[in-house]
Amino acid sequence: MIIRLICSNNNTRLILSQSRPSKSAQALKGPNKIYPVLFQLTTGMLGFKGSTRSSIYAAENLLKKFIANLRASKLTSHSFILLVKGLGPARNFILRKLAQLKINHIKDITTFPHNGCRKKKSRSY
Repeated sequence: MIIRLICSNNNTRLILSQSRPSKSAQALKGPNKIYPVLFQLTTGMLGFKGSTRSSIYAAENLLKKFIANLRASKLTSHSFILLVKGLGPARNFILRKLAQLKINHIKDITTFPHNGCRKKKSRSY
């Protein structure tokens, strides 16, 4: 099972998907594989609005709901791969709290520019 933790400026998202790609996506190679999503939760789905969606309090409620869904679907005994993307205070909180699950591998997939975009041509007078 794969857990994706995506932290953005205004939302935190937890997605649980299967570790094997779907049969239609088995021909794809690399990061474009499509993994069937079992369920996903966001802080916006829990009713948080505005800047409170990226707060630690919202992340705590999100994690409680996520673990409750895991227990309801009887998946707590599985081992997990955790993919983390983004920055923020909710990320650190959730990483510490997810230690109670059987996590085999944690991978940071946050994208960052190597040299950035090309600068605009300077104006000549």
